[in-house]
Amino acid sequence: SNERLKKLVQIKEEGVFTATLFTKEKLQDDAENITLFYKREGFQSVRVTSDMTFDENKKWALLTFQIEEGVQTLIGTITTSGMLSFPFSGLAGILPLRTDDPFNDWVLRDGARHILIILSQLGYIDAEVNSDVILSADQTRADIQYRVDEGKQVSFGSLRLFGNRKTR
Repeated sequence: SNERLKKLVQIKEEGVFTATLFTKEKLQDDAENITLFYKREGFQSVRVTSDMTFDENKKWALLTFQIEEGVQTLIGTITTSGMLSFPFSGLAGILPLRTDDPFNDWVLRDGARHILIILSQLGYIDAEVNSDVILSADQTRADIQYRVDEGKQVSFGSLRLFGNRKTR
């Protein structure tokens, strides 16, 4: 919605108690904020351009952002391979991504990070997780496969403490 997008923009409309000085850097930052917002929503090829027109006295400016969303990509299937110690069905409730959620690189990396955390808690401290993304021909679906190399499981042996038995 327009209100949601306006919150991303640093350059604000002038009000009774507010005035925002215009800078090209703020304009560029605003376009980047809008771009990032759309990418998080699955629009990987979004293009944001801005246009500014002035009133006759060049005192007031009208700022317009033109947004070309492109195709929204949603998550299709999510699978894992190489993971033997923990069933994928157990991961489904833990991973931060779900089928039909917007696809973006941040969610993809966050999913890999969650898998590594789970494996490290099970003693697989050298585990590695890589991901493959297969986009549908029309770019509307992204099937994700996490390739897991658990490495060796490490278990804790005994603990021995040496030295002073009492401290002051």
